[in-house]
Amino acid sequence: MFLEEIGEEFLPIEQDLVFVNGINDKLLGARVDDFTYERNPLSLAYIPYGVGKYYVRGGVNGGKTQAYLELVEVLKERIEKDLSNGIIAQWHDESHINRYIIDLVEDKDYKILSASYAFPQNFDPFLPYSCKILMRDKNLFGGHDFMRGVVSTDATTVSRARKLLSFLKTKTKQLLKCLIK
Repeated sequence: MFLEEIGEEFLPIEQDLVFVNGINDKLLGARVDDFTYERNPLSLAYIPYGVGKYYVRGGVNGGKTQAYLELVEVLKERIEKDLSNGIIAQWHDESHINRYIIDLVEDKDYKILSASYAFPQNFDPFLPYSCKILMRDKNLFGGHDFMRGVVSTDATTVSRARKLLSFLKTKTKQLLKCLIK
């Protein structure tokens, strides 16, 4: 959800790719070894302790067409290879994006935006960032399992799922009306 105006700083004008820094960054005293990088050496997303500079969020990123398509293709190949070996990285695509950034250092120019552009809904409002883009709490919309298609018969989950579907239908109808005008 956008809470402030987003300007050209969000666009990859001079850089090939744009990523958003996670809340657990150095400004808040986190050390690289504290980042929740993938630590399983069997995963293609693996990042050993002592390696890395940033921890970026998986939900907000972008780039110039060719560079971004290359990112997506590399992530797809790595995730499929991990899956074929029975491995799912701790934070799924986010883990692979963080590995990709480490591999890019000399290859492509990229920009890291502050956590303002992916501010978690359930975080302390007194963090040293303004909140430009609020990342909604998945638990309010059925939770991680629901969003991944895992079926649950739990009454609370089913209720949240119905609310989410109703919300999505309403927003889709509104969008279609705007597009048809």
